[in-house]
Amino acid sequence: MAFDPLLYNMRNPFPNTLTEGIDLTYTTANVIKKCTPGQYVYTWDPLWGYRIFKLVKNLSNATIAKGDLMSYVNAASVGTITAGTTTSITTSGLTANDLEFQMITVSDDAGALGAAPEGESSLCIGNTTTVITLHPDYAFSAAVAASDTASVVYINGVEDAAANDERGLGVGSNGVAGVAFGAAADNEWFWILQRGWCTAKNTDALSAQRLIAGTALIQDGSEGAQELEIGQCAVAQFAGAEASFATVFIDVFNTITISGTP
Repeated sequence: MAFDPLLYNMRNPFPNTLTEGIDLTYTTANVIKKCTPGQYVYTWDPLWGYRIFKLVKNLSNATIAKGDLMSYVNAASVGTITAGTTTSITTSGLTANDLEFQMITVSDDAGALGAAPEGESSLCIGNTTTVITLHPDYAFSAAVAASDTASVVYINGVEDAAANDERGLGVGSNGVAGVAFGAAADNEWFWILQRGWCTAKNTDALSAQRLIAGTALIQDGSEGAQELEIGQCAVAQFAGAEASFATVFIDVFNTITISGTP
């Protein structure tokens, strides 16, 4: 593949302004009229300060709740490729619409010579159970061929977090994506907080210390295992086995960390 410093045909950045409520949810048909799936927005106010939000899709197969801690869905194979072009891939066994606005990466060329489009990525804009349609602005430099290998990287697809998910996209495990601000139904788009102060779902007492992921919520984290740290609790909150919402600082926006326990 050839290096493209302008990132294919994308010449201008998208705006980062928020014109509606941060707790709204959207179907795909509605979201593309108002926003760009996967985009970021930045807000500031005197209490919560500077905050970074990302627009993501709920792929958890259930309605999520406000305040839930969310993680990215793990990358997965797109299946056995039987045909393709520079802007489409034919395969089988997909779940319709689950790949939309996710990254599609060709990991291996069937010719085993490192020929294009091996190592290239594109953006899925829709999929049936057998066909992945790619954004023309991110067309591959050569057609995908039968027996090439490709994967979906869920850059904009999330589900409820599991205990000990790593910060960010993670390596070998789901990575924490942020705190949900909308009660999205399955396949709806909603905003998650990736950096800043917020109220997040917790269980049991929280100490004034670092935080790690629990099951769809935040929990105390012991020292070490820095790749698990998703934020900090400034003051101890709640006294016992109490489930509610705690005021904490979350930061999973910066995803590159030193892996492994120091």
